[in-house]
Amino acid sequence: MTAAALIGVVAPRALASPPPAAAGPTVRLLTANLLKGGADPATLVDLVRRHRVDVLTVQEFTPEIEAELDRLGLAALLPYRQLNAEVGTTGSGLYARFRLADVGVRRNQGFFFSQAYGTVAVPGAPPVRVESAHPAAPYAVRVVDDWRTDLRAQPAATPDGTLRILAGDLNATLDHAPLRALLRTGYVDAGDAAGAGLTGTWGPYDGDPIPPGHHRPRAGRPPRRRPRGHRPPDPRHRPPRRPRRTSPSRRAVIPVRPARGRGRR
Repeated sequence: MTAAALIGVVAPRALASPPPAAAGPTVRLLTANLLKGGADPATLVDLVRRHRVDVLTVQEFTPEIEAELDRLGLAALLPYRQLNAEVGTTGSGLYARFRLADVGVRRNQGFFFSQAYGTVAVPGAPPVRVESAHPAAPYAVRVVDDWRTDLRAQPAATPDGTLRILAGDLNATLDHAPLRALLRTGYVDAGDAAGAGLTGTWGPYDGDPIPPGHHRPRAGRPPRRRPRGHRPPDPRHRPPRRPRRTSPSRRAVIPVRPARGRGRR
């Protein structure tokens, strides 16, 4: 009975919602946790170039990998940016092919991860507010309050206002109540809506005997195409990417993925 109930709750995440009727331009967004700057920058730049990524959000963004990404050509591909490179796990970055306005960086109170944000001016579409999300990781009971605090502090969706995207490492899945509360403000899970809600973006392929983590919350209408995960610079985190067709809808997509612990988030 318990197994049947669990299947009934989880299985629908593998079923896609009908795509919306949207006539705006397609925007491709990629998010990646750079593992304290230890990721392979060449792999990331190759993903951006090969998939014609328009917006890139990064977490655990350090000064060293910032310089290396530009040396490898990211500045030419995504010339507009709001960056907050820091040593360790707290840095954050937002890169875009299109102009950015109203940029800034805010800091979470749990593990003090920063979150870069800005409004992307996509030609032929409404302004899109994008934020590189990275709340604390609930890797131990003693830090669960930090995790809850950071998730509660994430910007709510604005169904009647600006189109919003939260893209990053939210350290949560649809099984977690704080993330579901965030979604109820008007966000929608990108993977869930596209039928990829069971796709792992972090998990046992790094050698850990645990189930895969899977979630990419997002606001608004279902994405036009299925989100994809790519082998990242380091196999512990698989960055999700998915194209989205913009429209005058006031809500937006958010891809996110879980991670863990202070040393490896």
